Amino acid sequence: MHSRLDYVRRCLGARLGIVALLLLSAGCLAPPPKLARDCAYGVVRANHPDTLQRFAVLVEDLYPRVLDAVPAAVPRPCDLWAQNQLRYYRFSRGSAGHHGFTVVDSNPARIHIRADSPFPDWIVAHELVHALLADSWDTLPAIVEEGICDVVACLLCPERAGQIRMRRLTGALGYLGKYYVYYQYDEPFRIDGRSLGLSATHSVKFGIGYEESRWSLNEALALDSLPGTTDSGAEYGLGYVIAARIVERHGLGALLSMCQRASAQQLPLVPAAWLLEAAELPSDLSDWPIDEVIDFGAPELAALAMHKRDELIPLLCRTLTEAVGDESASAKFLAAAPRLTTGSGARISFLEMPHLLRAAMLRQRR
Repeated sequence: MHSRLDYVRRCLGARLGIVALLLLSAGCLAPPPKLARDCAYGVVRANHPDTLQRFAVLVEDLYPRVLDAVPAAVPRPCDLWAQNQLRYYRFSRGSAGHHGFTVVDSNPARIHIRADSPFPDWIVAHELVHALLADSWDTLPAIVEEGICDVVACLLCPERAGQIRMRRLTGALGYLGKYYVYYQYDEPFRIDGRSLGLSATHSVKFGIGYEESRWSLNEALALDSLPGTTDSGAEYGLGYVIAARIVERHGLGALLSMCQRASAQQLPLVPAAWLLEAAELPSDLSDWPIDEVIDFGAPELAALAMHKRDELIPLLCRTLTEAVGDESASAKFLAAAPRLTTGSGARISFLEMPHLLRAAMLRQRR
């Protein structure tokens, strides 16, 4: 996410009055991490040498690639803080759901990232996009800018793309409603312990939970900034869906052209109608084709399986319990071929995720 200082001041002034003004003094800003390392693109700071090394390597790798990937990106120095607790002011704290934010109006651009983020490459790529966007992007609605950051992160961190897309697509369900995947397995028919070569398929409907949206579609597309004090998973998901569909069809340059067109017409933001038309999406959310929009493939299903492993492992155990015969657990799984599928035909086999099968076998032995 990104933050503009004037927006921060407006929010604080409205909510806290004179106390907010005191917070703006330098003495109330969070202190920098203890260690610092200069790099070709600015400074990286952290409280532990290993953390410093990890983030310095990521900045050195991702910064030039973001410049190459994003039209009208501007090279500018960045100051990245890997913090144990994500915060800008000394006595404030970011939402638990946030892994990073960028203050784009500071010089150098200040990037704050959770030192313990489980996906630091994604977050560094995402925040670098915020930091390096030129002013010509300023008319882009906030949620679509967030979406662009994730689209670029998928491009630059392909091994992370399934996880990024899974999280953003499930977030978008806050606008689109319930979505189901299916846990399926086969039960071979046997006579006297011998397989007949036929089987029945069992299917368990598995609903994906989601965070309710806070705004309507048009309200979300009229936001010039997202509040940093609360989670906005549905909005991040919606922004990703719209940005990804436009980039797939027309490229990132089309979004920049819309921003420039809005500026030329002295519009504060790119209109929602332009964005939805470019994304080939109806203006009414109820008309969005959910199976097309939430286009899970095998990488997204694999990421979902890991994310929901505490709910899926009992289903794997149930598959072992219901299997007939004296074969080993491994043989039973091989015969049952447990898998996750979607209504649109995407699937991934748990045989490709042996760590989850092992977890189920260990639980079954207890």
